Amino acid sequence: MDINSKNEIFIGGYNQFGKVVHNNGEIAIEYFDYYSEFKPGQVMQVVAMDEEVFYTTNHQLLVYSNDTILIEQSNAQGIKIFKQEQNLIIYMPNRGLYLWKDQKFVEHPDFELFKDIEVQDIISINSKDFIIKPQNEKGFLYYKNSELKPLYTEADNFIETNSYSVAKLLHDNFLIIGTDHGGLVCVDLDGKYQYSISMDNGLRDNQITDIFIDNKSMVWATTFNGISLVEANSDLSFFDSAFGFNGAVVSVKRYKGVLYVGTSSGVYRYHKGNIYDSERNIFDFRKRFDKVEDIRAICWQLLELNGKLCAITSDGVYQIKELESIVLLEGSFNSTLKLSFFPNNYIFGTTNGLLIAEIKENTIDTVGYLKGLNYNIRSLNEDYFGNIWMGSNEDGLFETGFYSVVSTDAQYYHYGEKQGLPAGFDWIDVFDSYHGTLFSTSKGVCRYNYSSNVFVIDTLLGIDFKKGDRHIYPIVEDNEKNLWYSCVYDGKYERETGVFLFNGANKKYTPLSKPFLQLS
Repeated sequence: MDINSKNEIFIGGYNQFGKVVHNNGEIAIEYFDYYSEFKPGQVMQVVAMDEEVFYTTNHQLLVYSNDTILIEQSNAQGIKIFKQEQNLIIYMPNRGLYLWKDQKFVEHPDFELFKDIEVQDIISINSKDFIIKPQNEKGFLYYKNSELKPLYTEADNFIETNSYSVAKLLHDNFLIIGTDHGGLVCVDLDGKYQYSISMDNGLRDNQITDIFIDNKSMVWATTFNGISLVEANSDLSFFDSAFGFNGAVVSVKRYKGVLYVGTSSGVYRYHKGNIYDSERNIFDFRKRFDKVEDIRAICWQLLELNGKLCAITSDGVYQIKELESIVLLEGSFNSTLKLSFFPNNYIFGTTNGLLIAEIKENTIDTVGYLKGLNYNIRSLNEDYFGNIWMGSNEDGLFETGFYSVVSTDAQYYHYGEKQGLPAGFDWIDVFDSYHGTLFSTSKGVCRYNYSSNVFVIDTLLGIDFKKGDRHIYPIVEDNEKNLWYSCVYDGKYERETGVFLFNGANKKYTPLSKPFLQLS
């Protein structure tokens, strides 16, 4: 099957040539007549150009033009054809490469370069350049500027072991390669490994029979057990415990271009290099994340302190250097926040209250705990006016402020249902947003009305929280002021992951969750 630039689809089968047509809104196939003496057998390839369609069988090259099918080459065992934009490349075993020009074969301009190569496949790069996959040889050959050079990749051993079947050029000059036994693997044109997909991480079957790249750069892979769609152009990557980390994911941070993940069992660092296991001939996804040493507690928050990556955990505050860590402060911590009015000071939400500290080059000097606030403080946020909001597990909402001096004697206030928070709420967390602090509870999301000094149910996010049957945790604002969230509905096991798209100041957000259904 192939499609030309006119969006006409041509097909080939066993002793069949045809075209997909629409009759009264239904899809049908219009079959082409041909001389019975042709005896084509199984059609192996179809290449559809604008005015001509080419078919190969085990021993023939046929051309469909002007409503007629003719044999162009007979007794041509192993002949193969390849589309290169508006050109057709023909490989003739034991002869070399040819082009189709003016209804006839002509030798390729660099015919002598290819005459001794047994071609398994040709992948078009542009109107002039292409990549050859030689038969029974490791690696590829890159034809560019009338030169033919070896192209070795980090996936060559994997491809050789699992038997090459097909490859196509992806957007941004990546090759997506199918195998008979190992699924798909992607490399760039420098041969660097990018990713691989098999039955272990979502593919229907490991035997890839063909690949098609649509006009949105989506990869459609036909397999021995159905069709799989790979969203190769998606900005979304998905990782679970099969990739080498343990525990529920709690925090994520990209530091100096490297991804770090905080979970309920520690901190893990993304390993970008090749993860090929030569002994088992697989790409071992478990090697994708490496564990940071000596952190075995829940990592609630990953952030930079004085430009250095740190982890806020239930067992202390750690500074991370690649895969090593050192303890900066011992204790059971939930969160931290830099004070706007006093940039050298941070406050820490702990299981014992609010700890005030001063950050120095490689140390954290504690000032002390806010007096009288002996509650488990789980989240922190500072609003536009410098008020510090503190969420807790079951003790309600607290607020304080450090306006002229940082002191453990600062006054704090407690808020609950009397101030407008939802009746019967358990926990409450506070999150930053362009429109001010969001107060997320077990009964929905609220905002604070500074004029009347009461809390009101949110109406900007585009979700109805009045029934109190859903809660959102966490909420994270990106650089475009969009709010990313995870939502739980009462009585449902699945979570809804999505984003509230920012539409401007004091305007309602647009909820978007359908693209993330697989994350539920």
